This record gives sequence, structure tokens and C-alpha cells, in this order.
Amino acid sequence: MSRCGCQVKVQVHIDASSQRWYIKLFDDDHNHSFVKEKFERMLPTYRKMSEYDKYQMKTIRKSGISTTQIYGYFTSQTGGYENVSYTRRDMYNEQRTRHMCGNSDVEQALEFLKHMSSRDNMMFWRHMVNADGLL
Repeated sequence: MSRCGCQVKVQVHIDASSQRWYIKLFDDDHNHSFVKEKFERMLPTYRKMSEYDKYQMKTIRKSGISTTQIYGYFTSQTGGYENVSYTRRDMYNEQRTRHMCGNSDVEQALEFLKHMSSRDNMMFWRHMVNADGLL
């Protein structure tokens, strides 16, 4: 690792009377990025599945195809692992979350329509829900 002249400083001191640590100085003035651009996609903030990918994954899973194979399919569609904005573990977590939360087919269909309309200005859809929460 090489030095780059980063000016970040943290000074931690201990209060003699209370024997507690405290931060006396914190200067967060970085002159570099924290992660190389090619690894940014691995940070949790950047790892997001689109609603379309979630919908597609669920549909393919219904055919009995494993999550690993679906992830391989998505990577081949995007041109490689480096072009997929989430990991295989994220796919497993998404499946578990949807199973635990009990998202219905109606909710997923509405999410899919919402996603498609955000991608296509000509796409239009509308739905109504009654007082009992039924579509």
C-alpha cells in the first residue's frame, strides 16, 4: 500500500477523572476514494436488485431453477459478474425476505407495473383499492 498524503486525523484521549475515552479531534478530509471503482458494486449501499430482476427471479424460481443458475443467467445477460449490481447472497436474502413478509402476487404485479412505468414514459396503469384493502 502506498501513501497518498491523506490529511485525516483522529485524536482519542482518556479523561483521567472518569476513565472514559473521548474523541478530541476528528478531521475527515480525505484526498482519495475509499474503494476502487471496480469494487464499489460490492458495497451494501450499491447492491440493489431492481423490481424487474426480483420479479424475473421469482418467475424463474417457480419453474424449479435454482438461485445459483438464475444468478448465472443474469450475469450472462449483463455481460459478466462485474455488471450485476448484487450478489447471489442478495438473491437468497430477497427470496427469504419475500417469503417471510408474504408479498402477494398482486403486490408483486403492482410493483412490476410501477417499475415498468418508470422505465417507459408511454406506459400507463392505474389501480384502485377499496376500504377493505382489496384491489
